[in-house]
Amino acid sequence: MPIAMITDQLANLPFQYWVLAVAISLLMAGCLVLIAILYIRRLVSATRKKKRHDLQFRYQYFLYDALVESEAGKTPEAFQEFVVNLFREEEEKHGLNKELLINIILDLKKSLSGQSRAQLLEIAATLKLPDYALRKLDRLSFNTQIQALREISGLQVTDSAVQEKVKQIQYAKHAALSQEASLTLIKLGESPDLSFLDVLTTPLSQWQQIHLHHCLRNFERHQLPDFSQWLTSTNESVVLFSLRMITEFEQCNNSELIIHQLSHKSANVVTEAIYTVSQLKIASAVPTLVSLLHQPNPRIQISSIRAIGRLGTTQQVPDLESLRIDSSYWVRQITVEAIARLRTKVDSASEVIHQS
Repeated sequence: MPIAMITDQLANLPFQYWVLAVAISLLMAGCLVLIAILYIRRLVSATRKKKRHDLQFRYQYFLYDALVESEAGKTPEAFQEFVVNLFREEEEKHGLNKELLINIILDLKKSLSGQSRAQLLEIAATLKLPDYALRKLDRLSFNTQIQALREISGLQVTDSAVQEKVKQIQYAKHAALSQEASLTLIKLGESPDLSFLDVLTTPLSQWQQIHLHHCLRNFERHQLPDFSQWLTSTNESVVLFSLRMITEFEQCNNSELIIHQLSHKSANVVTEAIYTVSQLKIASAVPTLVSLLHQPNPRIQISSIRAIGRLGTTQQVPDLESLRIDSSYWVRQITVEAIARLRTKVDSASEVIHQS
């Protein structure tokens, strides 16, 4: 009887209640399906992560053995062949995750030098890891191509055909890809190839400037180009980078061209040029610096005052005196410091002469 009553009551329910009940049921079913999907994805992700971790440990063990045994005095060639055979056997049985192996080798390479580093790169070459990286250059994904370029430079692939292929990518429309290709060519060359600066029309990013600087520090100074050749570039970022490298590597051989940048139309270039002449102690720039003392741009004005205090003599004190009553506190303060510094030079020189 109660069941019949319940059935009758359900049958007499308005249609809207049935629609609501169906909607709630579908919503609950959808939530359960979504939870199941998320759980499965998490499970698969955890499984892959564990598998990758196990593979990483296994590959590192193979490489560690090779390096330790060679350091212990055993024949490097024989043991290297043994390790390569281990990797080949691994490839036949389970497949070889070359992406992971390249990452491990590049990471390990950072802490090695000399014979150990050369042996590591030889193992990579024998396993044809550079070929794997090279094939990725033909893919459509820019991120994949950028990763391939980093692997090629890290594995020190110096083959001329590879470098020609990288040179073609150097002029790609994609800015990040083009910049990475330029960095790759510098890392692979015996001397830094910065010819791309001649035709660069896009801004040289801060990221690339930092990486270029890092690469250039690995070369001897006599291998570096004369950066003043790019001071006439119409690309402001190239001029700024050149001034920074001239300062970093102390290239004073073309001081006139450096001084000429103090008249550049860009305030950023002028400020950087002031810093350059100040750090390189180019005293012949003082007359031009004096002409910048009343610049409306506060950065240029303050930088000029500081540079005169560093490079000038008491002859520039009258030029600075008028700025002691400037409306800007910072201009007044830095002017006082610059004048004091110039007068200290005279006192120091007089004391030396007196002692002589």
